[in-house]
Amino acid sequence: MLAPAFFFTLKYAIEEIEKNRNEICRRVGLDEESFNYILSSIILPELRLVEITNQHIIEKAKQISMRFDPDDYPFIALALELDAVIWTNDKAIIKCSLITNQFLAVDTQSLEYLLKGKDIDYIKNELKKKYLSNPPTK
Repeated sequence: MLAPAFFFTLKYAIEEIEKNRNEICRRVGLDEESFNYILSSIILPELRLVEITNQHIIEKAKQISMRFDPDDYPFIALALELDAVIWTNDKAIIKCSLITNQFLAVDTQSLEYLLKGKDIDYIKNELKKKYLSNPPTK
């Protein structure tokens, strides 16, 4: 049984999806009609749009995001504002979250664990093994 979940995003994220629609379609192998249907009928109705106006949070997010990609600060601000988990497969964001411990970013597998009710400490430990372990030397 899955735990209830709410998905939040920013207007900025929707704009980025629209701006990069052709690239997204190419990467996932969708035609534009299918993409439009999935976005408008399945994804967008489930999202809650949030606007971050707290300048202290925005500045803190900008400082954190300088460690990986300054353009991603809005997502960090959203996580900080809502005390929410970021769902991403961006390894740099996940690593930063584990190193700084100021927010939590998870990959898709970890999101599944979270939705299935796995303990957050278990999830963090699994992420650390996956993203912070040093690869074996040859």
